[in-house]
Amino acid sequence: MPSDARHLLIALLGRTPQILTETLYALCVVQGVPISEIWAISTQEGREAALDKLLDRRHGRFYQMQKDYPAPCGRVRFSAGQILVAQDGLLPVADIRSRRDSETFLELILRVLWEKTSDANTAVHCSLAGGRKTMSTYMALVIQMLGREQDKLYHVLLTPPEAEHHADFYYPAPMSQILPLPDGREFDSAEVKVELVEIPYVRLRERLPVEVLARRASFAELLQWTQAEIAALPRAPMLQVVPKRRLLRIGGREIELPPIEFCLYWHFAERSQQRPPFISREAYEQYFEKPEGSAFLRIASVNDLLAKYRVLEGAAGMLKRFKDSLQRDKGLTLERLLQYISKINRKLETALANLETLELYRISAVGRYGKCYGLKLDGRLIRVEE
Repeated sequence: MPSDARHLLIALLGRTPQILTETLYALCVVQGVPISEIWAISTQEGREAALDKLLDRRHGRFYQMQKDYPAPCGRVRFSAGQILVAQDGLLPVADIRSRRDSETFLELILRVLWEKTSDANTAVHCSLAGGRKTMSTYMALVIQMLGREQDKLYHVLLTPPEAEHHADFYYPAPMSQILPLPDGREFDSAEVKVELVEIPYVRLRERLPVEVLARRASFAELLQWTQAEIAALPRAPMLQVVPKRRLLRIGGREIELPPIEFCLYWHFAERSQQRPPFISREAYEQYFEKPEGSAFLRIASVNDLLAKYRVLEGAAGMLKRFKDSLQRDKGLTLERLLQYISKINRKLETALANLETLELYRISAVGRYGKCYGLKLDGRLIRVEE
């Protein structure tokens, strides 16, 4: 994820807006996540409670929290315009009381997460602790469809548990603050432990066709597409790169390559393996090898090939000839590179003729204006043996 990425908190709200400040405290104060802005999805009744309890200019607990914790929370942006309510026609939905209300909130959650996850420079932190159970279920479903590696899903737990339902507890106070309980007991707000529980989820975004992501389909369409993709998904075996033997192992098959071909394939495999998580697997042009000048490979890539060559056993003579050719041609030309790629792909096609996912292991060329080259295989399925 880029170092300058924006971190957004998306929270579900019901009639207890405390959950928002508790989550913000856990993220910013406890974990040090630099949240820059908050977006809340709420019923109309929840919105009114949030405006009254959190955003009142004189007594709002959100503003008080920014004063109590200025360094981690002082710059977080949150306003009435960032509390979103589902609309039934022209009227806001007061509460979820029907199937129609539920579907309206589902589409709102989908729209918000679609918008916020469309920017590669954002990390979305979703809290499903507030709002109706229906809203929490929809949040979990939608984040599975649209969530990226950097997007997180959370629940919040408080210790002691009595703090969860206390009307005057919004976050641990910076100094001792005693709050009474109905049974005569009391607890110190400053001593409350706020625990952020990250909920793991299956990320399906990469299985969605690019055109579906581009036009922002309905949830029903997303579900249909995802189900179809999963049903048609062949199981791709692991790719093992074995430098000591110049071998590729794919689904029980072994393919031995000459030194230069092996180093090139290893280089392309490593680029796919090191693809940043904020770049989709299908965004090939963002991580494949691209042409540069008259010589195809960049200097850094040529140096990587030479470093890989040195790892191979018994290839010193061929390394010298490779260096001589680089000096003669002033780099690795596109013509020679394509010859190597063609030879590699022919060997793969022969060895993997009956493999349904062969295309993922070939060195592919993509792009309209200037081709770029690489492996389409998910980097999580690539291992390099020491």
